[in-house]
Amino acid sequence: MMGQGGKMDTLSNSTTAAGTGATMQRTSEDPMPSTSDFVKKLYKMLEDPSFQSVVCWGPAGDCFVVKDMNEFTKSILPRMFKHSNFASFVRQLNKYDFHKVKNTDDNQFGEHSWTFRHPDFHAHRRDALENIKRKVPAARKSQQAAAAAAAAAQQTYPSRSGSPPHHTHPHHSSSSLPYPPPQLGSLSSSSLSPLSSLASLQLPPGIQPHTPAHTTLLSQEIVRSKEEILRLRDEVIRTTTELARVKEEVMRASGELVRANNEIVRARDEVGRVRDEGEEMRGRIRSLERNYESVLVEMVGFQRGMAQQDGLMQSLIGYFLGSEGGE
Repeated sequence: MMGQGGKMDTLSNSTTAAGTGATMQRTSEDPMPSTSDFVKKLYKMLEDPSFQSVVCWGPAGDCFVVKDMNEFTKSILPRMFKHSNFASFVRQLNKYDFHKVKNTDDNQFGEHSWTFRHPDFHAHRRDALENIKRKVPAARKSQQAAAAAAAAAQQTYPSRSGSPPHHTHPHHSSSSLPYPPPQLGSLSSSSLSPLSSLASLQLPPGIQPHTPAHTTLLSQEIVRSKEEILRLRDEVIRTTTELARVKEEVMRASGELVRANNEIVRARDEVGRVRDEGEEMRGRIRSLERNYESVLVEMVGFQRGMAQQDGLMQSLIGYFLGSEGGE
């Protein structure tokens, strides 16, 4: 017996040592606290200096900022989170209780940036990451609330057809119940609010108000309404993302139009300058033409004078030759 006990102790010590070694190995490989992979990837993304131009910590380190949503969706999301859906990324943040911070007029990152904050998500507080937990789904919360309400209703009304507890005054009306009866049919069925169906909920046959079955029915309707709200919120996020992208495209196109207009103005100024230079050149040409005409007239007069001088010289030469022959 003692031998078997010694073997058991040795095996237990070996198992403990192996477990301790494995834990130390995991700790050395992954220094991040015990938290979800999404939170770890989010923190590592913000610690990567190559992403600083697109996504970074806020000035105080208590939030993070997506500066360029398009570049973030195109380059960083596929690399870090294996998808390229910004609305899905925002939805995942909401599941971990991150909240979008409204941009202010003095926002240094621009009006198109997205800022998110969590009370336990800080640049120099890795130890606080383990406090960031995924929120309990709405359906599970509703089921828990329905179970609690059903238990409370069961204690208040032991059976559907039974009478109220003996301490209840016999003349008490339904207005003294813990919950007043719903005013069914008081709201329009065309109401746009997802929760309006709760007020106009028609009870199926056999289900009485303020019973476990009634509570379960209300809980199911609440779950459906919350799912509809989540779907509408996702649609709003997608629409906001698309509007931001379209706005950036419009601003880019406006910039191109401004540059094109500036080029047109420069070209118009250049054409005007060339036109002015052409007018100046034409004026100079007309002046040269007038000078040429006057020079031409002077040359014609000079040729005539030369012709007269030639005639006079020939006459003199003939006269001298004739005089010498007579002698």
